[in-house]
Formats: sequence, C-alpha cells, structure tokens
Amino acid sequence: AWRDLGERLAAGWDFAVGLAAAKTFTDLDKLLLPRLASAAAAGLYSAAYRVINFSQTPMIALLTSHFAELCRQGQKSLPQGCRYAWQLFPWVVGYGSLAALGVALGSYGIPWVLGSAYQETALILRWLSPVILLEGIHLLLSHLLTGAGLQKPRSRLQLLALGLNGLLNAVWIPRWGWQGAALATLLSEIALVLALLVLIGGQWRSWERSGLTGP
Repeated sequence: AWRDLGERLAAGWDFAVGLAAAKTFTDLDKLLLPRLASAAAAGLYSAAYRVINFSQTPMIALLTSHFAELCRQGQKSLPQGCRYAWQLFPWVVGYGSLAALGVALGSYGIPWVLGSAYQETALILRWLSPVILLEGIHLLLSHLLTGAGLQKPRSRLQLLALGLNGLLNAVWIPRWGWQGAALATLLSEIALVLALLVLIGGQWRSWERSGLTGP
C-alpha cells in the first residue's frame, strides 16, 4: 500500500509540475514585459492576449472533454492512443487555423471599435494569432503523452520549453519590447511541439522494437 501511495504521489507531482510549467509558460512574457520594457507595452500585450485566450476556449473545451478517453486509449498502448488523438487532430488544426486567421483579420477592426489608442494591440494580435494553433497542437500531444503514462518526460520537456522561453524573453524584450516577447513565445511553442513529436516518435519506435502488440 505504501508503494502504491508513493507511485501515486510521484505521478501527481509530475502532473502538477507539468501544469505549473504550462501556466508559467503562458504568463512569463506578461510578467517580464513591465520589468524589461514598459508598463504601457505590458498593458497592450496583455489586452491582446486576452483575445487569444478567449479564442482558445472552444478548442480547450474539446480537448478537456476527450482527455479521459485519451487516457483510456493510451493505457492500452501508445499506438492506440495515437490513433484516437489522430481523430481529434483535424478538429484541433481546423479550428486553430480558422481562429488564428479570424483573429488576425478581425484585429484590423479593433481601432475602429476601441479607438486609435489600441492600434498597437491590433498589431500584437496579428503577431500572436498563430499561438492559437500551436497551443492546440501542443495540448493534444501533451494529453496523449499523459494518457500513455509518459507524464514525467512530458513535464521535463515543458520545463525545458519554459527555460527557453524565459531566456529568449530576457534577451529580446530589452531590445525589441513586445515584439521580442511575441517572437520568444512563438519560437518556444514551435520548439515544444517539435520536441513532443520527437518524444512520441521515439516512444513509438521503442514500442515496436519491444515486439508488443496493442488492441
């Protein structure tokens, strides 16, 4: 019983670390902007990010509602989990692409609605709009890894992405302001998606070499 409790606590710790890393990842640039650039830039950037977060709501709801089934399929085998995730992939990419395009195009109307003071917020939105798609893909891949019992390597990759994001923000925000923050976020998201794909590919090859068979 104590061994089971230890395993559950370790799994819970890995899960908590992953969630904390993901939350810090999305908020780090907004925390650093007032210190490394200006409060005005931070305010404009935060206003743009609220629109991004609102646009992500349907996609996050979709992934959350399918999280339990992803875990059930992933416990059977990694390929089984991948097959289920593949069914969700077109919805994530389709919605993420449409939402990113809609936000980018809709940003041109912000100065007409909120006034010319928000002209820069509209520009920030166009820079950040790909985040909607990138975060959707990385959340789907992350849920797949968690369901397949690979929460620990997933958390490690999220911590590495957080470190990369922090480093890029620290270097680029003093030079380029919110543009540096947006570029750091985009590059870190791309790096995280690629790292998650490499991890899944490596685990798939290990599964094949082991000669296991799934349902």
